[in-house]
Amino acid sequence: MGKTVAQKHPHLSLNFPQPRPPDRLQPGICVALVISGAMMCGWRATRPADLDDHTSSRNQFVYRILTSMSDAEIPLQGGRTTAAVVRVGQTVRRPPRLTAEFVHVLLEHLAAVGFDGAPRFLGTDDKGRDILSYIEGEVPADLGWHNDEVLVAAAQLIRKFHDATVGLLGHQTGTPRRLEVVCHNDLSPCNFVFRAGLPMALIDFDTAAPGTRLMDLGYAAWLWLDLGDPDIAPASASQEQRRRLQLFIAAYGDEISVSSIKEAIVYRQELVAAEGEYTARTAMARWARHCRNWTVENL
Repeated sequence: MGKTVAQKHPHLSLNFPQPRPPDRLQPGICVALVISGAMMCGWRATRPADLDDHTSSRNQFVYRILTSMSDAEIPLQGGRTTAAVVRVGQTVRRPPRLTAEFVHVLLEHLAAVGFDGAPRFLGTDDKGRDILSYIEGEVPADLGWHNDEVLVAAAQLIRKFHDATVGLLGHQTGTPRRLEVVCHNDLSPCNFVFRAGLPMALIDFDTAAPGTRLMDLGYAAWLWLDLGDPDIAPASASQEQRRRLQLFIAAYGDEISVSSIKEAIVYRQELVAAEGEYTARTAMARWARHCRNWTVENL
């Protein structure tokens, strides 16, 4: 039988310190995107039985193979959440974040259940950086318009990711709904790897934390449809964005209603606006407020 994270990692704190958000924000929902910490209180994760002590040695063996091709460090562009990310051979090196140990467990779990849409965690290097497998493909530099085929592929990949994380959370009677799945919390197109024009994998799990499907999907819908961008759909073309939104949530499944996803989108937009105000990033706050107003008025 698998051991809990607490049993396998007795030194791993499940209560990450987090700066106090503005009083008007609703507490108790996974909001790892806001500020910088991930809300880890109250979750119980179960590691599959095959993620035991041999995992580390196996990953180090893979790491040696993947880095043997080249030791040159190639800076990777993007990195909105984490700076100083580089490629070495067929691996990626990233400075660890506050939630690094949880992310390690998450990536090991995804590999164990056969989810191939995420990098593998391979250990740490002599500089203390996380070592991840490199995923070939292209990563968008910014938001923009995506056709129906891409939207469907993105929603289906998000659904597979969420379903793959359910087993990591040891659900018991009375488990709060906010611990439904592990949320990525930054499901922007800029955190997806594309191949042949379609999203094939997720990257940058720095803000991953237990939460609800709807909160994660609402944020994803906002950014994949680029809601609020007048170049994508001016107010006169809002009907097209409603159609695309229905397509997106239908591809995800789970019988999510337009009204419920709209509520989740607006909530996440308000959180990002509050984050911008709290951290004095006025441009981000202004953008999120504009998107929120567009969503309320047009969806």
